[in-house]
Amino acid sequence: MRRNLLAALAAAVLAAACATAPETKVETDGSATTVKQTGPGENVKTTTVTGTVMKYEPGNELEIRAADGNNHDFDLEDSVRIDGSIVVGQPVTVTYSDREGKKYASIVSSVPSP
Repeated sequence: MRRNLLAALAAAVLAAACATAPETKVETDGSATTVKQTGPGENVKTTTVTGTVMKYEPGNELEIRAADGNNHDFDLEDSVRIDGSIVVGQPVTVTYSDREGKKYASIVSSVPSP
């Protein structure tokens, strides 16, 4: 009987762990790849896009043009992480989130030349 009780308890713990595991969904639309994570706590949605820097004002804004011709404008907050140097005419990858109809960059990374 004790063995059955332990087995039932283990099954209940496993079922609870599976029920609360976050779910990740990846979507690609043109030049942008969006990753949505849902689960316990705050849901997270980030999008990553790569393109050529058209305009860059440190601490203020960034504009890039993706390979498919779409332009993307980003607001840069103080918390943005810049990896490498950002130069007009050079390729970058931007990870951002949409809030209140604006794109806020969280990571901007220069793309090394081949």
